[in-house]
Amino acid sequence: NVWGTTYFSVPFNTTTGYTYRILADENGTSVTVNGGAPLAMNAGDVVEVNNFAGAACFESNKPINVAQLMEGSSCSGNGDPALLILNAAEQSIDNVSFATVVSTVINQHFLNVIVETASIPTVSLDGNPIPPGQFTTFTANPLYSWASLSIAAGSHTLNCPDG
Repeated sequence: NVWGTTYFSVPFNTTTGYTYRILADENGTSVTVNGGAPLAMNAGDVVEVNNFAGAACFESNKPINVAQLMEGSSCSGNGDPALLILNAAEQSIDNVSFATVVSTVINQHFLNVIVETASIPTVSLDGNPIPPGQFTTFTANPLYSWASLSIAAGSHTLNCPDG
């Protein structure tokens, strides 16, 4: 199942302000964003959270889906508009290989990592531990932390044995 009850979002490194779209799967869904006032939703309802800055924690009592929308460079900094469907915290993986675009036009590459706080010492990028000081704890859910890392263009492998 790709739906979950806990989602985390990390700011894109070169932009400010985001819109989130939250989709409810069932009637009677209650969602909080960073521990704020609950949003009441029913099956198929979509709620937009606009002009949001910083890291975010979405928690619900029933399955939801969350998308993060990045505005284009004329609105919020660098980059093109983008839509990112977030993975639920329940869908963690322990190893992923990926590649960035190698281009003379794109000269900055970033990797956002979200892990259980207790797993920080086990996280590595390309076989090198990520220093614990690079991580920030989510205020609304301190069981999880995040890091935004500047990386070189090319292929990489992120590993966390705990998922």
